[in-house]
Amino acid sequence: MAQKIKAYTLRARFRNPVPDIDLLATDSEILGIFFNSQDMNQFVLKHSIHKLYNEKNILLDRLIYELFEYFQGRMKKFSLPFILSGTPFQNSVYKTLKNNVNYGETISYKDLATLAGYAGAYRAVGTAMKMNPLPFLIPCHRVVHADGSPGQYAGGTILKEFLINLESSKK
Repeated sequence: MAQKIKAYTLRARFRNPVPDIDLLATDSEILGIFFNSQDMNQFVLKHSIHKLYNEKNILLDRLIYELFEYFQGRMKKFSLPFILSGTPFQNSVYKTLKNNVNYGETISYKDLATLAGYAGAYRAVGTAMKMNPLPFLIPCHRVVHADGSPGQYAGGTILKEFLINLESSKK
């Protein structure tokens, strides 16, 4: 990411089981969706975002609309521009997940590691999912244990199960 980024932030509230989430964007790209303010603050520091604005931003408004539609089961694919800000390994795994695991599908950590070209690195894939700054846009909730159990999720296991069930019922 370029230095001295100007970004906008907004806290969005949805119905249970979706917790309040902090959204972060520039004028042209979504930077992050965070389940807690501490994670967003760490992201801001790490990526040299020099000023945060709590002002109206059309991209954040569109993101809230798309998230609302997604949580209602009326939307299956997000259309907003975003920027990947992970390590080369993380970004490779995120792209593989986004491009290969569709709405209503799940994949194991092990299979995602193999598909991304990192056979055997399933624990590192799990760590990448934990660090994903764009949940929902990069659908890390679709990554599960080999036995089909949900595994952990930054938004909580209840939310992960809700998202998997929502998608499988609207497939």
